[in-house]
Amino acid sequence: YELSDPANNDIACKRLLWNHGKHGAEECSQLTANNTQPYQLCLASDCTHFQEFHAALAATIGRLLSVGGICILCQPKRANSLDRFMTLIDAMNAAGDLFEMTLHERYDDRLWKMHQDYVAEKAKVRAEGGSVYDPSIHYPHLLVLRKRKEYSEDVHT
Repeated sequence: YELSDPANNDIACKRLLWNHGKHGAEECSQLTANNTQPYQLCLASDCTHFQEFHAALAATIGRLLSVGGICILCQPKRANSLDRFMTLIDAMNAAGDLFEMTLHERYDDRLWKMHQDYVAEKAKVRAEGGSVYDPSIHYPHLLVLRKRKEYSEDVHT
């Protein structure tokens, strides 16, 4: 993936409480105030498991990413939680094609091999009464969102 402006490589890390309402819009606006442009890259890990926060997370990503910017979410499936988040992104896209969305399951050969080995041993470990590898909560998928257009509070929230 390429960023829209690789020359602008300032890095910032901020604590941000997601909110899909007016408070969230104001907090995101403060992060990009004072001539600071929206972010070209956002990274998130293990953030989709609480489904009650999906709308707030999606709104926050939409508000903070620049057009052409990408958000990489490293997420296990967590039963159907990741799928439900992707369904929400699809719904936002139906209201105005906001994100290009790509899910990567096999993105690193070494990690994929480990995953396959753990899955193969799962039955053996379970039979012996040991801890069990559960791909639904242990194997991370990469969900990549590329922002296609400006986020609109009226359309996408």
